[in-house]
Parts: sequence; structure tokens; C-alpha cells
Amino acid sequence: MQDKPSYAKIVYQIVEEAKLNRELINNRKAQQKTERETLRNPDTIYYRERYQALQRYIEESNKELESTILGLRNILEHSLTTNNTILFDNFRIHEDFRKFEAPEELQIVEKASKDIFLSIVPRPTLINKLIPGWKRRYKNAIQAAEKDYQDYEKKYEKRFDAIVNITAQGSERE
Repeated sequence: MQDKPSYAKIVYQIVEEAKLNRELINNRKAQQKTERETLRNPDTIYYRERYQALQRYIEESNKELESTILGLRNILEHSLTTNNTILFDNFRIHEDFRKFEAPEELQIVEKASKDIFLSIVPRPTLINKLIPGWKRRYKNAIQAAEKDYQDYEKKYEKRFDAIVNITAQGSERE
């Protein structure tokens, strides 16, 4: 047979359990008291409010970011379905510039030689030499060609001097 627990042991166990229960209750009460005190503490209230405000800000920011990301995804999907290439040749103006034409007084012309003026006068042929007065007519034609050449030289020199003066004035302005 087993030994029955004695009355003293049972009482002792009950007392011990009661002590443990009282300690648990006291611990709970102390914990609740400290929680109430911390909740009433102004610093704790301030930090709790700051924490809640920060949480609200984070939630709002996350919502805004989600909408921005959704918009960007839509843009990406749209841009992947369309051809977005840029051809810079389309921006260029393909018209030719008008050709620069310098004023006539600024155009440099090569000086013609005397031989060109004299070559205009036809040389007398054998038949022309049979006609009387051919030498005088030939001499007059050569003199006229030489006079034309002298006039040409004067005009050429005036024109060349004018071009030199105009370019000199332009270089002085710079």
C-alpha cells in the first residue's frame, strides 16, 4: 500500500500554492502598475504620439509610392509597345543655303592680257592685202584695240583699288 499523504503535507502544498498564486498576482499587479505609470509619463506619451505620427506618414508615403510605381509601370508598358526612336536627321533643315553672290564691285576678275585685245583684230589675208589702204585700216584697228586695252587697265586698277580699300576698312573694324 501506498502511503497516504499526511494532512500536514497537504496543508503545506496548499500553502505553497497559495504563496505562488499570491506572488503571481502581485507580479501582475506590479506590472500593470508600471504600465499605467509609463502610460501616464509625459515622455512616454510624447514618444508614443511621435511614433504614431511617423507610422501614419510612412503609410501615406507608401501609398504615394505605390501609385507612382503603378504609373511608371503603365508608362513602361506603353513605351514598350510603341516605337519611341528619335531620328535626328528629321530635325535637320535640308534646304540648301542661297549661293553667296558678292557685289559686282567686289568680284575680283583676272586681268586680261594685251594679246587678248589684239587677237580680236583680224590679220590681213592675201586678198585683203590686194585692196589698197589695208595697212592704214589694219594700223587703225590695232590702235583701237590698244586704246580699249588702256581703258580696260584704268578701270581694272580703279576696281582693284576700291576692293583693297573696302577690305582694309573691314579689317579696321575688327
